[in-house]
Amino acid sequence: MEHLLPKLITAYKKRGKSADIEMVFGPSSSLCRKIEENEIFDLFIAASTVHTNALQKKGMLKNVQLLGINEMVMVYRKGLSERIEPIERVLKDQNLIIGISTTGLDPHSNEEPSILKEIGRITGESVPELTKRTRLITGGRETPNAPNGRNQYGWIMETQRVELLFTYFSSALAAVEDNLDLRIVQLPRRLRTAGEYGIGIRPGAGAMAADFFEWLLSLQANEILFELGFQK
Repeated sequence: MEHLLPKLITAYKKRGKSADIEMVFGPSSSLCRKIEENEIFDLFIAASTVHTNALQKKGMLKNVQLLGINEMVMVYRKGLSERIEPIERVLKDQNLIIGISTTGLDPHSNEEPSILKEIGRITGESVPELTKRTRLITGGRETPNAPNGRNQYGWIMETQRVELLFTYFSSALAAVEDNLDLRIVQLPRRLRTAGEYGIGIRPGAGAMAADFFEWLLSLQANEILFELGFQK
């Protein structure tokens, strides 16, 4: 959302809306916990509807909706173009370093190992063996961090030895925008996962927050989200 939300806010303000919006970013699970501890907020966008639904059950969100679906894809260096398909073949090259993005996910969730397990079935490697050539990338909450103005994924794939990256489509588009040496390919069905992004508004939120919430669910916002990698 660090890449997407500013663009959405810009489009919203172009409608003549005067909106003073403070953005706070972090892992969905961490933000959810802050809200449960009475952190002041108006809108909550999570990379999993699990978090928005949980807060709604506790009465901390009065309205929860699906913002969009973000499918996982693979980003690769264009030098691999001639051998990228079938993907199963390039994954079996044990000299290639694999990156898995934890954007929107809890870095300690079970999703990363499950992805590794599926990759391991293709490559014939055990998860511990595969882990040795796999790097979990948080999208900026790690060391080293990309310089100002650079996308974390695009920069890492340019300057460090990560040849293949599994990440959400929206993050892949941001990486390719930053690093023109990168390409995107859809994953085989057995490796395909998707994040259901949820959005909710707190009880008692003001009129401006309510208007922005409704706009984020509008056709205009959906068109922008689609261009940035989301489906509905």
